[in-house]
Amino acid sequence: MTNSLTRKLVVAIVTYNSEDVVDHCLSALTRGLPANTQIVVVDNSSSDQTRLIVRRHSPVTLLENSRNVGFAVAVNMVAADVSQSCDLLLLNPDAAISGEAVARLQLVLSEEPRIGAVAPLVSQPSGRTEVMQAGHQPTIRRMLFHYSGISRTFGRRWPFLRGHYLYQDSIAMDRSTAVEWASGGCLMVRGSLWRDLGGLDESWFMYVEDTELCNRIRQRGSDVRIVPWIQATHSVGSSARKSASSISGMWITNLMEYYARDLAPSRLAVYVWKAICVVGLLSRSAGFFVRSLRVKSVTPVDWRGEARRFLIYALLLAKHPVPPNQTLGNSGA
Repeated sequence: MTNSLTRKLVVAIVTYNSEDVVDHCLSALTRGLPANTQIVVVDNSSSDQTRLIVRRHSPVTLLENSRNVGFAVAVNMVAADVSQSCDLLLLNPDAAISGEAVARLQLVLSEEPRIGAVAPLVSQPSGRTEVMQAGHQPTIRRMLFHYSGISRTFGRRWPFLRGHYLYQDSIAMDRSTAVEWASGGCLMVRGSLWRDLGGLDESWFMYVEDTELCNRIRQRGSDVRIVPWIQATHSVGSSARKSASSISGMWITNLMEYYARDLAPSRLAVYVWKAICVVGLLSRSAGFFVRSLRVKSVTPVDWRGEARRFLIYALLLAKHPVPPNQTLGNSGA
């Protein structure tokens, strides 16, 4: 087996108007990063100072697209030449992980042949429920357990009752945990497997590609694992401060399309899935609004903004047409 110190690593970062976060991302990443690492930033035609900020960091290769081609297309541009002896780290510009942590993550990947993809424990801003950016595939059962609160109440003790997202206190911090998906915000994939799978699915402009990729990795017999003792941070919730017109529900509508295409056993199942998620998002919105009324002091989280954001998600999903079911013989409900 190729030692992790001799394996090349390519870090792919896709930016679009990321001037507020990309400097912190690159500053953390270049601290202690192994010499055999290539950082490639693909900018999807930013109109702010993102490209100027990226050019200040070395060694970083900047690819400049003339239009916004989306996440999957941009990543596949970088990873087209990833070799068998190379690993690929997908990293969002609003995520931060040190170079030392990246090296440890690659060591785990190189020492465990069964692992196809590995991710650190991604922490969220203080004050939020510790929902992990990893968990189970978005089947009806898992979405119901998540939005009903069953996974939060009982999933910590009984894995069968865990939902689409895991909670941090449901996993052991001293050993890796197998999951069915992990966020592409910080995900390292074995290069040989990446090549065999053909990279990210470009069916979606952004979101869901990571969940779909992890599903294909597991179908090949490889594990997707979270390594809790290696950590990264993610700037979650900034969209709560945006205007209503700028909040995108693409993540949940694309998730429905993915479920319909790859997991749903019938078209009726897609309607059930949609109903569960709309009601669940509305209940989350109501819960956040109640919390905003109870919290009188200044908190790290704008709960009223969160309530508005989840209400918009619910309305956008409710209006989105149910896609045709394309799954053949799948029992993923």
